[in-house]
Amino acid sequence: MMKADAIRFRLNGVELAADVGETIIEVAQRSGIDIPHLCYTPGMRPDGNCRACMVEIKGERRQRTWKHRASASVRCTRRR
Repeated sequence: MMKADAIRFRLNGVELAADVGETIIEVAQRSGIDIPHLCYTPGMRPDGNCRACMVEIKGERRQRTWKHRASASVRCTRRR
């Protein structure tokens, strides 16, 4: 069940809910959606050099999921 104040966005056509400040990869993991990643480990600083976790965000260039915060305008697609 989504909280009333949750930030809603879509990832591969699936509506997800995020808390303020939560990243796309955090929401995806919590929701059981696998986004491949190498350097992202909670509690450690990710560098993003491998770019394995990149998603396409409608209207923007490709973004790293650990860096990009979820927002209501996000429509992202994970390339397979």
